[in-house]
Amino acid sequence: MNTITKHYIDGAFVESHGRELMDIINPTNRTVIAQVTLADDEDARRAIAAAKRAFTTYGRTTKEERAEILRRLHEVVSARVDDLTAVMVEEYGGAAWFCRLIIEAGANVFQSAEKALQELPLTKGWDKTTVTLARLYPFHAA
Repeated sequence: MNTITKHYIDGAFVESHGRELMDIINPTNRTVIAQVTLADDEDARRAIAAAKRAFTTYGRTTKEERAEILRRLHEVVSARVDDLTAVMVEEYGGAAWFCRLIIEAGANVFQSAEKALQELPLTKGWDKTTVTLARLYPFHAA
């Protein structure tokens, strides 16, 4: 049985500070297929701090850099459709064809987001005034 004891925080899988385990149960036959360690307050604090740090860097990225990230996410998820479908079937008990549709739709969201990003105008004009966005998200996390 697989036991998951790590959380993805600050770009790496790190051991959970939390100690509470939760069973993952296959709904079709009610067997325990895995256990996960639940995050606690300390894990949440680390994740929030990492997100704030990442936001300050990500907030300075260009449209092209963000588009590349979205393209890469689409590629990575699309390459694992079979694996992700199998996991979804086991964990949720759904029909394979339906789970595959859900996974493929999820992968395609990255493509749609990239297309929307490419179409987002970074300048807007009114009469004799032109506004240019310096960054896509000019605000920052406090």
